[in-house]
Amino acid sequence: MSELTAFVDESGNSGIKIFSGTDKFHWVGVMLSSYDVELAKNELKTLLKNVGFSELHAGELGLRRINSIARGLIKIYKDIDAKFVFSRVEREHVATMMFVDLLFDSVNNEAAPPELYNVKFNRLLVTYAMAKTLTTEHRKRFWNVLGLIDRGEKEFQELMEEIKQHCIDNPKFISDIEMFSAIFDYAIAHPMQVLELDILVEERARIRREGLREDSDDIFRNNAKYRSANLATFNIAIGTLNHYLKRENLKICKFVHDEQNEFYKQLKNSFDNNTKVIDSSELFSDPVIQTADYFTGDIEFVNSADNIGIQLVDLAIWLGKRVYDLDQILEGECKELFQFIAERGIIDGFSLKDLEYTLAKASR
Repeated sequence: MSELTAFVDESGNSGIKIFSGTDKFHWVGVMLSSYDVELAKNELKTLLKNVGFSELHAGELGLRRINSIARGLIKIYKDIDAKFVFSRVEREHVATMMFVDLLFDSVNNEAAPPELYNVKFNRLLVTYAMAKTLTTEHRKRFWNVLGLIDRGEKEFQELMEEIKQHCIDNPKFISDIEMFSAIFDYAIAHPMQVLELDILVEERARIRREGLREDSDDIFRNNAKYRSANLATFNIAIGTLNHYLKRENLKICKFVHDEQNEFYKQLKNSFDNNTKVIDSSELFSDPVIQTADYFTGDIEFVNSADNIGIQLVDLAIWLGKRVYDLDQILEGECKELFQFIAERGIIDGFSLKDLEYTLAKASR
């Protein structure tokens, strides 16, 4: 079984404020290689010297300079046998996903039938209904309410009343308006339970009394960070990697992430937890969660200036954003470079467009 090193970078300038900034999507990119990538350091330095740079930073190089060294970059990617996994999440719909997770899971909301959330296809249908029916303003207000914790109880109830009426008035994408109304009514009557605030408030009080028992307690102290687009995109990337590693009979022995200050602890906790399980649920099945052992090392954080693997995946993400987010048509050697990366890559994630495609494909 081959052992790989994973080099990981992200892009999107998101944080917990998913409605601020200009980036519509948050990206996580992973480059996989079984070779010692640092052996290509001198070759990369020579390439960069030709365009007056000492570090491969795509945003600073720009398309013109990248175009002039693209063939050399393809050679480096080939020499290290690079493969890629990308995760791309529409930031606004992180709020949609959280809305569905909290309101339509029968564990939180007793008015919701278990199969509505537990069966993946049904959950996707509900998510699509809410993505199409809720307005951006609804999502913003919901996100703000989550940030208030127990101080947002009244605002949440008022918002649920408004959303319930909005769904009644705009039922086009809602299969059973009576059931949805009952789900909203339960949320209005039990806001602490539906928002999981009863657990959060109790655990925060315990932490104030006794201190942190273990690293996983951080989810109660920094709950907002675990809801962020950064973590949502990272977790999807880990899930996609698990399936790729299982299919190809591979393991990741080293997981190297670009230096991260704001989300260091949260990424580490998510890595420690999510690499140990794999979601094997089929589209129409109940949840199937199994143990996984495809990651054998810990996550480590490094400065990209000192690691060419991080620089190489930064370039791959930057090109992907040009094509997928900006609908830019690449030309010349840049087009060939992007095609090379795309042919060796997998892209996963969550967006309204992706969701529409998945449901249309499943319904054929």
